[in-house]
Amino acid sequence: IREAMKEKNLDSQKTLLNQTKNSINLAYDVKKNQILKILEDFDKRYLRLKIVQNNKMPNGSDQICYFVSKALMDQNFVLQYLPDRQEGSPPREVLYEDDYTGFCICGHVYSTEAIGFPHDHGSSWAVYGQASGETEMTDWQVTKDQPDEDIIYVKPNKTYTMKTGDVHFYGVGDVHSPLRKEPVRLLRIEGINLDHIQRSNIKAEEEKDAG
Repeated sequence: IREAMKEKNLDSQKTLLNQTKNSINLAYDVKKNQILKILEDFDKRYLRLKIVQNNKMPNGSDQICYFVSKALMDQNFVLQYLPDRQEGSPPREVLYEDDYTGFCICGHVYSTEAIGFPHDHGSSWAVYGQASGETEMTDWQVTKDQPDEDIIYVKPNKTYTMKTGDVHFYGVGDVHSPLRKEPVRLLRIEGINLDHIQRSNIKAEEEKDAG
């Protein structure tokens, strides 16, 4: 502004003042966008904390499943974070683990058939997202007759197929078993890193009858 006022030529002075005004407006817009970005990031962090701070997830599971579903539809995301595994590498990779809440995002890539036994996630919940391939999932029902307190016996309840884009929430204590006959890619969200969780000792009811 000072430089503009030094100009004796009124047209030049007006031009410089307009340039200064435009620069101020541009700086304001940049600053405004920075503030909006900070607020947007804060909202995301706040939402993240709200939906994961309770491990039992009574009210946040729908929100988690929504975000997982969006990620599964993003092929760039799938290619970047769920690549083929090197020979000898484990199928599971922890992509992100939150320092504050303990929840984590994991990628699971299976190149061959994978048969899972009935299991729960201990004290944690989990969300399974099918990025490619199909998973035949069986939900199991805990039977009331448990002669051994150290063993939880279960029987099949229902079986369904998870296809690309499908997302399913498993609460604390939910027992299920996956069967993957072909290569698959999965995105899994865990309330707590399951590498550090003790699972329940679960057996199918027919094992009890056979014993």
